[in-house]
Order: sequence, then structure tokens, then C-alpha cells
Amino acid sequence: MVAIVIGALLLVALAAWAAAAFSALSIVTLAPRGSKLKSYFQLGLCRFATLEAALGARAVPHLRRYRTALISFMTCVIAGAAVSILLAGERLN
Repeated sequence: MVAIVIGALLLVALAAWAAAAFSALSIVTLAPRGSKLKSYFQLGLCRFATLEAALGARAVPHLRRYRTALISFMTCVIAGAAVSILLAGERLN
């Protein structure tokens, strides 16, 4: 049962990571030629308002998708760690 939960968390995390990567590439392609690297740094620091101001309204759907995918990925990582800790504690007892 726990293996199924961990497997499902892994699949959701991989899907969220892929969506975040695709969204990041979409956002960076919208950036002007000289500020593509700066856009990557702004994404890494989660400065979505700065990116929205710099790239305009075209980037809003991509930023929303990136934010949602990032939150989903981090939630899966934390849930996977919690399930693993609970499984380890169960095996010790």
C-alpha cells in the first residue's frame, strides 16, 4: 500500500516538474534577447511580479502554470519525505 502511495507521489512530482520546466522555457522565450538569463534568475527566486512587469500580459498564463507546477512539485516532495519517515518508523517498531 505504501509503495503505491510513493509511486503515485513520484508520478505526480515528475509530471509537475515537467510542467514547470516547459513553463520556464515558455517564459524565457518571451523575454527580450538580452534578458533571457535574467528571466531564469527571476524564476529561480520566485519573483513573479517582476517577470510579469518585464514581460507583460503574455507571460501571465505561463507564470501561473509555473507557480502551480512548482507548488505541486514541492508538495509531492514534502509528502514523499513524510511518508518515507512514517514507513521507516513503522519498520523500526
